Amino acid sequence: MTAGVKWKSGGNGKLLAKLEKIGNGGKKVKLTAGFYKDAKYEDGTPVALVAAANNFGTLDSDGFIPPRPFFNDAINKNKDKWAEDYANALKKTDYDIERSAKLVGEEMQADIVDSINDWTEPPNALSTVEQKGRNSPLKDTYHMMRSVGYQYNDESPQYSKGGD
Repeated sequence: MTAGVKWKSGGNGKLLAKLEKIGNGGKKVKLTAGFYKDAKYEDGTPVALVAAANNFGTLDSDGFIPPRPFFNDAINKNKDKWAEDYANALKKTDYDIERSAKLVGEEMQADIVDSINDWTEPPNALSTVEQKGRNSPLKDTYHMMRSVGYQYNDESPQYSKGGD
């Protein structure tokens, strides 16, 4: 069973044009944010692998790296805001779906970077603090922060133009 609305021509041209624009011509819209396969460290290690190890915790040659769920926290803290901001962006952009999605994509990207930047617990191991010269979990070269991107549909991921 389905429900629908049928429009007849004549006098509804502007309304039909607006509905067509809002409906995006029946195309699906996909917006994601995070770490993409083209982001790598100089040695070829995928940033997504390092981000996942930090987010969920892992064993490495030096022992256990505790979970620092910056990514999960960013999503849980902001997902409702992102949905609301998308609705607001649609209104502000006269229902330009692509532009609205990209504005929210930039916001998602910034919120994930903020989550990395603000992360403090658990602290780094003493050996890591000695190696870095500071206690700054998730931040060593800042490459992971610069590698957070967003992607609209099948376009190439967009990365921040900002510095460290």
